[in-house]
Amino acid sequence: MKPARKGSRPLSKALDALLRVQTQAVFASVVRSLPPPVEFTPPARWHQEPFEISASMGEVRLEGRWQVGRLTKIDTGMGSVTIDLSQAEFDDWAFFAAYRGSLKAFHVFRR
Repeated sequence: MKPARKGSRPLSKALDALLRVQTQAVFASVVRSLPPPVEFTPPARWHQEPFEISASMGEVRLEGRWQVGRLTKIDTGMGSVTIDLSQAEFDDWAFFAAYRGSLKAFHVFRR
């Protein structure tokens, strides 16, 4: 057996706690105690209103470093939509993306 690495104790404690979970609330609490898998926006910079993007024609591309609001609305007439979450910064653990339009293609991914 390999010796424990420095800093692995919190992860080990979290895994032990997950194995004892009996409710969704406890599960959510344990998961949120771990370092997040994505970058979060500082609360002072959170979108207070929905983050809205509108384009009548052409391509909508959200990529690189951008802020994902808790509610993100995309409205396009025609064209494609590409949402790359690889370097995105999130306002919250959960978000809702609403789309309206006649599209050629809609892609969401995280590398």
